[in-house]
Formats: sequence, structure tokens, C-alpha cells
Amino acid sequence: MTSPRTGTVHGVAAGMEFDDLSRWARESGLEIVLLVLGSVLLTRLIRWGVGRTVSYMDRRAVSDDTDSFTMSETRKHERALAQVVGWATVVLVFLITAFLVIQRLNVPVTTLVAPATLIGAALGFGAQRLVQDLLSGFFIITERQYGFGDIIRISPPGETVGIAGAVEEVTLRTTKLRAEGGELIVVPNGEIRQVTNLSK
Repeated sequence: MTSPRTGTVHGVAAGMEFDDLSRWARESGLEIVLLVLGSVLLTRLIRWGVGRTVSYMDRRAVSDDTDSFTMSETRKHERALAQVVGWATVVLVFLITAFLVIQRLNVPVTTLVAPATLIGAALGFGAQRLVQDLLSGFFIITERQYGFGDIIRISPPGETVGIAGAVEEVTLRTTKLRAEGGELIVVPNGEIRQVTNLSK
């Protein structure tokens, strides 16, 4: 049998736990919800801004009596750069939001160093292909190997037969080609070994 006094103690403890939980929900919990919503809205705004910027570049190219497939190399580079900057900004917003949410959950960041090191090493081995794609995309864009609207052919080294099409999008990770038959071909940048730019 439980004594009335023990029941009172348990009731007080439960009441204190409920008060602490409700206080956390009103303070940190609300901040977490606002941070997540803010990051989602901010990323939508960034994507909208990038879309408007790209549309403006396309309109400017048309106003200069050129179509999207014969625009200057500078315009192609600007278009690809705008898309990459938008993508990188979105990733940065999500990383900062995740860090702030972890702080609101009262998780000591120093205790995450050892697990983060192990997870980073595991991801490093598992994500070698992803890192290779990102680095290859970075050099494709900075070296201006090709850009939006170029007709290119991707083939193994030393061969002239491969995948050919018009470049529709270049990001750090992939290159999207529109083939002659209308198919959309997505090629990871790390898989590209030899590119023939038929527009130059």
C-alpha cells in the first residue's frame, strides 16, 4: 500500500516536471519552431531570388539579340554562378539553423566533438563520390569549361563517341543535358572524364 504522503510527493514531482516542460515549450520550444520556419521561408526566398536573377539574365541575353543557346561565355558563367551561390547559401542556412536548434535543446556542443569526428570519418569514406562530384563541378564552373546553352559531348578519354546534348543546368554536383531526342540526361560531375564543347 502507498501512503498518502508518498502519493503527495509523487504528485508534486509530476507537477514540477509538467511546469518545467511547459516553460521549456514556451521558451526554447517556441524558438526552435520559429528557427525552423524562418529557415524554410529564407531558403524559399533565396531560391525565388536566384530564379528571378536567372530570368533577368535570360531576358538581358534576348534583348541583346541573342537566344539562350548563343549567349556569351560571360553570361553563361554568370548564370551558373548564380545557381551555385544560391545552392551554397541554402546549405549554409540549414547548417546554421541546425546548430542553433542544438543549442536550444541544451546539448553541450563539446560533447558532440567525438561523435562528430567518428561520423565525419564514416561519411568521408562513404561520401568520396559526392566530394569528387562537388570538386569537379567547382572546377568546371571556375574554369568555364562549358555553360548553359553549350552543346557538349561527354565521352571516355581518347574516344569521340559519347553522350551529346545541350547543357540545361550546371551545378556543383551534376550536369543536365537535353539530348537530341528530348531526353534529359543527368551526369554526376565526378563521372566526367572528357568533354568536347561543340559550341566553341
